[in-house]
Amino acid sequence: MIVKICGITNEDDLLSAIELKYTMVGFVQYRLSKRYIEKERALHLIDLAKNRIKTVAVGLTFKDVEGLYDCVDYIQIYEPYHSDKLIYAGDHFDSLCDCCYFLYDKSRGSSMFEDFPDYLKSIRNKLIIAGGLREKNVVNIIKYLRPLGVDVSSGVEKSPGIKDIKKMERFIDIVKSAYEEVR
Repeated sequence: MIVKICGITNEDDLLSAIELKYTMVGFVQYRLSKRYIEKERALHLIDLAKNRIKTVAVGLTFKDVEGLYDCVDYIQIYEPYHSDKLIYAGDHFDSLCDCCYFLYDKSRGSSMFEDFPDYLKSIRNKLIIAGGLREKNVVNIIKYLRPLGVDVSSGVEKSPGIKDIKKMERFIDIVKSAYEEVR
């Protein structure tokens, strides 16, 4: 089970994610995102996370994340790229794409919740679901798709880039319970 929290912008939220036992944290490097952080800030947070939680540089293209490539555990981009660190994101899985994980996100980070195509069930072993996940819808998604993981951002925020510790805690507790039920 993977529980990724994306859009981490500050130390407090990073430390809360570690304490709550999230699996991965994402640092957005796409400049037009509300959750974008400068490379230097991301490097500081990545250093703080080292050996405590998996780190992900998040962008639309490799160019967005290349400055953090050597410092993170994974890169998450919306284009095919040959790397043993790739989390390939998008709304269609390309079976030729060599990736560690496929992050299904039809919303491209806009947090618009979508219905899910049935083919996703056939790639559960590398599937992470994202896009508008909240404590009210994540259980049904886990029960329906049984993905390897889920990714949350806006669903646990006070405002873009600022997480709410109580929402973070409720979300991960609900996710862990749902995974226990489907095992």
